[in-house]
Amino acid sequence: MNAGGVTDQLLSQHFRFLSPPCFC
Repeated sequence: MNAGGVTDQLLSQHFRFLSPPCFC
């Protein structure tokens, strides 16, 4: 497993929780 993939997944979840659904 690569740390980049895990970090990206965690960041995606955090951004989804903190930021609105539409992040363009």
